[in-house]
Amino acid sequence: MFNHTKIVILMKTTTSPICRRTAGFSRFLAAAVLAGIGSLSTASANPLAALQAYLKSSNTGAGHAFGYSVAVSGDTAVVGAPFEDSSTPGVNSTPNEGAADAGAAYVFVRNGTRWSQQAYLKASNPDPGDNFGGSVAVSGDTVVIGAKHEDSSTPGVNQPANESAADSGAAYVFVRTGTVWSQEAYLKAGNPGAADRFGLFVSVSGNTVAVGAPLENSSTAGVNQPPDEAAPFSGAAYVFVRSGTVWAQQAFLKAGNSGSYDGFGTVALAGDTLIVGAPSEDTGTPGVNQPPNENALSSGAAYVFVRSGTTWTQQAFLKAGNPGEYDFFGAAVAVSGDTAVVGASSEDTGTPGVNQPPNENAVNSGAAYVFVRNGTVWTQQAFLKAGNAQQYDDFGSSVAVSGNTVVVGAPSEDGSATNMDGPPDEGTQNSGAAYVFVRNGTTWTQQNYLKASNTGETDSFGGSVAVSGDTVIAGATIEAGSRPGVNPTPDDGAEGAGAAYIYCLAPPFQLSPWTNDATSGIGAKTLWARRFGVADNATINGVTLAGTGYVVSSPAFDLAGPTENYTIDDNNNLSGLTGQGSAAVAKRFSYGGNPATLTFKQLTPGFTYTATLLTVGWEATPGIRAQTFTSGTDSRVIDQNAYGDNAGLRIDYTFKAATPTRTLTITPPNANYTLHLYAVALRLSGFTAPTDLQMGYSLGDMTFSFTGATGVSYTLWQSDDLQTWTNTGVRAINGSGSLTSFGLYAPNPVAVTKRYYRVQGQ
Repeated sequence: MFNHTKIVILMKTTTSPICRRTAGFSRFLAAAVLAGIGSLSTASANPLAALQAYLKSSNTGAGHAFGYSVAVSGDTAVVGAPFEDSSTPGVNSTPNEGAADAGAAYVFVRNGTRWSQQAYLKASNPDPGDNFGGSVAVSGDTVVIGAKHEDSSTPGVNQPANESAADSGAAYVFVRTGTVWSQEAYLKAGNPGAADRFGLFVSVSGNTVAVGAPLENSSTAGVNQPPDEAAPFSGAAYVFVRSGTVWAQQAFLKAGNSGSYDGFGTVALAGDTLIVGAPSEDTGTPGVNQPPNENALSSGAAYVFVRSGTTWTQQAFLKAGNPGEYDFFGAAVAVSGDTAVVGASSEDTGTPGVNQPPNENAVNSGAAYVFVRNGTVWTQQAFLKAGNAQQYDDFGSSVAVSGNTVVVGAPSEDGSATNMDGPPDEGTQNSGAAYVFVRNGTTWTQQNYLKASNTGETDSFGGSVAVSGDTVIAGATIEAGSRPGVNPTPDDGAEGAGAAYIYCLAPPFQLSPWTNDATSGIGAKTLWARRFGVADNATINGVTLAGTGYVVSSPAFDLAGPTENYTIDDNNNLSGLTGQGSAAVAKRFSYGGNPATLTFKQLTPGFTYTATLLTVGWEATPGIRAQTFTSGTDSRVIDQNAYGDNAGLRIDYTFKAATPTRTLTITPPNANYTLHLYAVALRLSGFTAPTDLQMGYSLGDMTFSFTGATGVSYTLWQSDDLQTWTNTGVRAINGSGSLTSFGLYAPNPVAVTKRYYRVQGQ
């Protein structure tokens, strides 16, 4: 029965002497069948990004595979553990070991930056081997959980369960009221069949749920056609909708070219758009809506369906730009708005990066493809490869997308690094990784390389990924920590217990209002700052820049406008400025539709800085003062009237210095747009400068002066990197309440161009 060529090939394993997981879709389809029978380059990596939580279940157990599936929506994350063993049904029941591999799912919520477990979900009819939690999805207060091996034969919603159709599969809907979760629906296909694996994939968007059954056997093509049993494992997808609290099946979807063993059924839903993958479809022609054929076994395909009212139709038939046999394009799918992502976990190109020429140089390295829709027309926008692409990494086994951010998992990647953006190597077999790509216009670049905080061999980190806004979650199915809860101390006491990891990808440009010195971000503790012709305690359109001590001498900025350049010299004088204050800077800086640049100088490569720019809205309503801020691959359209007419806008831009200079380009859309730049400051992120901090330069000697309190002894310290401080050895000074000065020589320019000084009371 299972001697069909495609099934045999689907179960291929790598030839590596180290046991690896089966590649690509084989880990889903072959496992389902067998169960029924018996140099890294990140583009301007965002330094605000950080690992936020290491999640373990409340009842951690060996072999539970917590993290096999993950989902996130806002401040809610869901993690599946399909091999959890409890037999108790419902929500937050007491776990036991009464039903091997019945499965469970766990809900976590975020308060500020802290995550905690809110719910422990079990099916209303848990049975051994159901694998509840093998797939999870969340949208707001609605969670959907798949159980691909559930055995009931009764079609429809909330019907009595039985054990008459082995592995037909089911899906369960849970809803939250306040902080309380309850099961709202028990979903079965309209045509449940033994071994269909309904629930192997689930997705939810608002009041709509999609469920995939990749081993369903109908030969009919299209939507809501009569099912039959004429095409083994062709696969199907089902759409359910909610009215009030009542769920009903709305659509039974089949591929337009439905074929035996295609495995149609990986699903991703966003509003009225559903994408369904068929990783074993055989067409060899690249592109969109090309005539299907049988020229490339298991090259894979994806299908886009759209809803108008209550009617679903197929809008697109997607193929990779480089379809290859057994690439399993469609093994993972994701969709957000007009952007779709398709994973091909066994694609073989060895060249890292984006939109590189395909080749066959790295077997099963894997790839992901980005498609975009214009009107009703889909085109391929990007061909994504890991920045450290290697054979057998299975990059593309999982994909996720939210707006302009794509996350791709590579569960067989071998790096030994931890956390984020560490150096890649081949030091830890099958530890796994995930990769964050971001889009600027139509250009995609890799932004982050994600690893577990406790990277371990065969952990399979990245086997599942999800993203919502700036939050990414990745599962590590085989991680071995035995301790429960959030951020426990990791160990290796429970093999295969599994874990999930949450990362915050804060945007590099962050906006907030400012009304006075307290919220300006510019003050005496700022390392480098400049106000442009603004007097102390000045009020500009109702916004106050108050106080003194804003400036520490440094040639830290260059302002280059369309017609003139402005340079701050060592004496803190802004040369080239005529007229009064920021209006004069604005007129020649970002004015007349021409771009301007702000260059930060004398940076220390490898350190993270935050630049603060202060602007004030100027006699215009929000939306018509927007300008594009670009630095490297970081880009954001910012409206200087974002907080209303004549309100203060604070722009914080955080970046990691790769060279001693960093340029920020500000581009107005046309001649009527002007940026009113009142002040700019630069500081080392995470470093608070003392009030007595001063800097010396190779350009000349300096005098360091301070006022010491009576009865306190002071010593002078120096630093070249602001990370470590050294006592200069200058004789200690007893404070007298009066001004004290140190005469200091300029640092040797061969060794260092600038040196920081401070005093410390004893």
